[in-house]
Amino acid sequence: MIDKRRLRQTILKDLHRQSAALRVRKSRVITQKLTRLAAYRQAKDVLCYVSVREEVDTRSLLRRILRSGRRLSVPVALPDGKLIACRVRNLEKDLKTIGLFGIPHPSVARRRQVKPADLDLVILPGVAFDAEGYRLGRGKGYFDRYLEKLPGDVWRVALAFETQIVAQVPHEPHDQKVCRVVTEKRVLR
Repeated sequence: MIDKRRLRQTILKDLHRQSAALRVRKSRVITQKLTRLAAYRQAKDVLCYVSVREEVDTRSLLRRILRSGRRLSVPVALPDGKLIACRVRNLEKDLKTIGLFGIPHPSVARRRQVKPADLDLVILPGVAFDAEGYRLGRGKGYFDRYLEKLPGDVWRVALAFETQIVAQVPHEPHDQKVCRVVTEKRVLR
């Protein structure tokens, strides 16, 4: 089995080769597929990542969640290794601060923290995924530690490009699985 570090490097290299225009087109298809899922349609309180760099673009999805009347939270990575969910009501006003890893999030003054038990759906990124639902992140463990706190009925859905799907993601006992992975070509269950 390939090790996590090498797999991460290989997938990220492939993602960097993808043009921005292609990434946007594929992201639109992924968003459409996500919004057709029962997990999305039934959710009232959603935590969704704010995309950066080569990730599936979530800007239109974040706007769509807010327009739909759902409650939206975004993850905020703290220097102590914790991840918290913070309510967002207005993307332009609330996402002005650039946090760890260059990810926009609410400033300390605008943070309204949401408890994991209040969420219905968590939409998360990753570097690589497999059909078993294992996820390879960036290696810091923020999402794995956060997902451990979620009640079992909270849906965990990852967004990925098809190129991020691999035969097997190396995993350890602390690694958290996702329920679904949505790509531009399919939905893995």
